[in-house]
Amino acid sequence: GGYRVSGALRFASGIQQSTWLVAGGFVIEHGKPRLASDGLPIIVGAFFPSGEARVLDSWRPTGLAGTGSHDALLEDVFVPAARTFDFRSTGARALDPLAALPVFSRLGATLSAVALGIARRAREELVALAQTKASMMSTKPLRETARVQIDVARAYALSDAGRAQLEAVAGGIFARIAAGASATTEDQIRLRLSYLSATEHAAQAVDLMRNAAGMNAVLAGSALE
Repeated sequence: GGYRVSGALRFASGIQQSTWLVAGGFVIEHGKPRLASDGLPIIVGAFFPSGEARVLDSWRPTGLAGTGSHDALLEDVFVPAARTFDFRSTGARALDPLAALPVFSRLGATLSAVALGIARRAREELVALAQTKASMMSTKPLRETARVQIDVARAYALSDAGRAQLEAVAGGIFARIAAGASATTEDQIRLRLSYLSATEHAAQAVDLMRNAAGMNAVLAGSALE
């Protein structure tokens, strides 16, 4: 009627605020992973209440501290089959036509969207700071400094370019899949590339804003930090 789940859930972002968790793992039989027809291990995803996991205070990074990606231990947690899914399965469903795509061909859209949102926040923080902060060896605020103006403009261009590619590529392919088309290998390549490109553009934009902010960007509690 379900699965008993044990093991460590690594890098569970947002776990301290969550009420539900999802974890993927091998199905072990007689001490070995159960294999699918293609010879690869079956990976089952399971949803369960956060309270059934023991959260470890393990996330102590210099960067990305805000994700709260602590590890969690699961010890013989029973998960009914209705709250599980095959991680590698593909096939459109009535309520989820995009399930015809492999999970990682869909997942990247949400991750790159987060990156673009972070880039937007970085621009907003730098623009607000530039109203009052003076540049070094000057009484002029950063907003009147040509270098800062150029970097803000470049950050806008990078974010817009990343978002435009993501919307054009993923939006177009998702629409075709939702209408019943089959995903080609080229579709999957272009999807993964659009996720990567959008995230790289966002990271470059954030770097520009962080550098323009100077020491304000490395202070604990600063959004740019």
